[in-house]
This record gives sequence, C-alpha cells and structure tokens, in this order.
Amino acid sequence: MNINYLIKNNILLILPAKDFNEHEYLIISKALIGAGKKIYIVSDSNFLCVGMDRLRIVKDIHFYNIHETNFSSVIFIGGTGTRKYLDNKLLYSVTQNFNNKKKLIEAIYSAPVILVKACVIEKAGTF
Repeated sequence: MNINYLIKNNILLILPAKDFNEHEYLIISKALIGAGKKIYIVSDSNFLCVGMDRLRIVKDIHFYNIHETNFSSVIFIGGTGTRKYLDNKLLYSVTQNFNNKKKLIEAIYSAPVILVKACVIEKAGTF
C-alpha cells in the first residue's frame, strides 16, 4: 500500500476538551468514515473530550504530537469550548504548518475565528 494513499485518508478532527458541538462531530465523523477516511481525534484534554450535551469521545492525539505530513486535512469542530483555543499559540502553529503545506483546513460554526487568529484566513465582513 502506498504511503500517500494512507496520508490522503488520514484526517484530524480537533475537539475542544469541553463543550464541543456533538451534532457537528457526529455528522462530520460519520460522513468521513463512510467515505473510507480514518479520523483521529485531537484535543488538549487528558483523555476524554466532553460535548455540550455530555457526549464523551476519547482523544487519539494531543496538540503537541501533531505532524502535518501524516494527515491530508484538519477539521475544527465548533462549540462553546472553542473559546479556550482563541489564544492557543501551539494550535496556531499547527494550523499554520497545515497551511504552509497546502493541506485542507476546515472549521465549523464557531471555530473559524481560530483560523483568523492563526492568520491563515482573513477576517470576513460583518453579516
């Protein structure tokens, strides 16, 4: 099996340790797994990520163990817990590394502000 094939199918899902949006997580993870992708849960939690409605998800990787060459893309799941990441310089660095390698970076609902603060997208106009 080709290493590029494996990397192409490896996707990071970044979940806040507390108060991530379960609906976003469940819809995205189900769609990715259904498409044959391998998802890895990334968080700064010690072990479990706990959603806004108490769904518990075991993390696979901590922020400081991410190496962008092993993954094709990163998806930030939203929720009120994303506020904690608005000044996370390590997460900004990870995001910038993905951007520099021209890897796909996605963010849902409340999470795009992290991409703005990491300087990988410009601030959009007011709606």
